[in-house]
Amino acid sequence: MNIILIGAVSGNVELAKRLFAQVEEEIIENGDVVVHNPMRDHEAGHSEAWYMKQSLSSICDLVDAKTPNLLGVLLPGWRDSDGSFCEIMLCRKLGITYTSLEWR
Repeated sequence: MNIILIGAVSGNVELAKRLFAQVEEEIIENGDVVVHNPMRDHEAGHSEAWYMKQSLSSICDLVDAKTPNLLGVLLPGWRDSDGSFCEIMLCRKLGITYTSLEWR
């Protein structure tokens, strides 16, 4: 399984880094998966457009590489993020299934 983490980042980057890392760790502990965590190599100082380009491009790159068993995982708080909605719409367009961790 290849999991793409999707969630809110704008407004509190440090909180987002911790949440993304925590979810990545929990997912890896529970099975044989590869987690695509956009916050793992987050670079400070870029524009919001730059971050969105990186995020959307990485999703397209996974599809172009024919990465098997892609699943988007929506992290808590995703509903408050316009960027997350863009990522979800791209997943829908490209046929990537997604699910929410709102229960956390």
